[in-house]
Amino acid sequence: MLGEAFAALFQATLPVGVFSFLLTWWAIKHDYFGKAATLKELERNVKQHTEALKKKKKARKEEKKQAKNKKSKSRAERASEVLLKEAVLDPEAELFETQHPAMNPVHKKWLAFGGGFYGVISLLTYVVIELDEIRDFFVQFHGIVNFFQEISFGMLIRLLVDSILNFIWAITWPIYWLNRVPGNYAWIWLVAAYAGYWMGSRLAFRNSPENAPGED
Repeated sequence: MLGEAFAALFQATLPVGVFSFLLTWWAIKHDYFGKAATLKELERNVKQHTEALKKKKKARKEEKKQAKNKKSKSRAERASEVLLKEAVLDPEAELFETQHPAMNPVHKKWLAFGGGFYGVISLLTYVVIELDEIRDFFVQFHGIVNFFQEISFGMLIRLLVDSILNFIWAITWPIYWLNRVPGNYAWIWLVAAYAGYWMGSRLAFRNSPENAPGED
């Protein structure tokens, strides 16, 4: 058990800590999620923005749906229009898109995974899987010329399907990592990963000029 904890320290705490530090520090530096003095406040802001963006996305889908059907409206459709109006005018969603239009793809992906600790591990898992697949993908070709010769529509479809599957694996990262981490104490790895997230995020606050260190 002690040996497994030692392994988790280097294979879970350290990489998750570094990844969390970089994500949090960059988010604070560019004010992606508003002012926050503590990690809890930042997590709350991330959650609020994520929910606001989901509501905005749902509203846009409703708007497209209503645009296709302009016939007689049932009670349910009229209720849907009310929901649409409220969602479009949602202050959180509007404020987010106004103040943070240039968020980089990495943080957008973090939001797509839900943000917070779960989002960090999901994003890190996604990166690990993608890098492994990119490595395996190019290893099968013998030189750059052979690579271009093998490009086909079927290959592009396969890459698209693999990307979708990788996203699903990233969301269900507990299942993915349970089949890959060594040892018999899964909870040790989970605790080690969360410790890395907590310490990395806290360190980001301490090293950011925008925020003074606060107590969680």
